[in-house]
Amino acid sequence: MTPIGRVWRLGALLLTTDGALFAAGRVTRAERPARRSITANAVAEQRAYRAAAVAGGFAEGETVNFDARPIELDATALAEASDPLVLDSGEVFVRWSAAQPDALTPLERYLADRVDLLVNPPSGA
Repeated sequence: MTPIGRVWRLGALLLTTDGALFAAGRVTRAERPARRSITANAVAEQRAYRAAAVAGGFAEGETVNFDARPIELDATALAEASDPLVLDSGEVFVRWSAAQPDALTPLERYLADRVDLLVNPPSGA
């Protein structure tokens, strides 16, 4: 893993500092490897990603987004996309759950909710 830039994670979307949008992929936190007994393959895989992030130059404890896909922002791509941004009847929606194709929220409301969570995080977050 190699750092390529900073993003703001807005749920299903990643926004770069230059305004590009990506469909969020996987996320991990950079962590040095430690000797632990491994109980499941999924746990071992996540630990390997954490160690790869540190080896790639991420600071320990830093959040790392990877496997993100760029989102095409033209009308044709948005109308046909399976990405989180969807154009339907002239309005842009966010598909906030990949497992539920009909889980759509208008973009403006979705972003307002996400920004509010960033500005006013829930207690204990």
